[in-house]
Amino acid sequence: MSFPFSQVICNPNSRLTLHPLAECNNSTAFPGIGLGAILCKARLVSTKMIVAATKALASTGPVVKGTGSGLLPDVTEVREISVRIAKDVINAAREEDLAQEKDIPTDDAELEEWIREQMWDAVYRPLKLVKEEDATPLAKGEAGTGSQRRTANYRL
Repeated sequence: MSFPFSQVICNPNSRLTLHPLAECNNSTAFPGIGLGAILCKARLVSTKMIVAATKALASTGPVVKGTGSGLLPDVTEVREISVRIAKDVINAAREEDLAQEKDIPTDDAELEEWIREQMWDAVYRPLKLVKEEDATPLAKGEAGTGSQRRTANYRL
């Protein structure tokens, strides 16, 4: 994993420790916040919901799990992290009576499965290499750009 900043050197309890600084809080927190708010149809996103998301994200950090010194998990884990964050956001929204969705599971394991079932999964068509002269206007990115535009006569 690469980080945008140099490691920080700390000396807790007379032990030299290197800590990588990560700036992935936005890319790991916001997908789960948005997912939770959308799935529960929250009337608004409250401070309590943001705090719940922050705590959920913090609990996934390698330093907390004992698997490293990073404060935040790798962005490659964003889908599973988003499920945990969304779960806590939904629970906070329900506690504040902000959730408008009626059929939200109350059991945490069922809630996580409910969230996973509704997550978007990117599935792309396979690409096929074609010569430019054989490509359609849509494949060339020309559709709707005026490549087939007809001239119009306007009267003033």
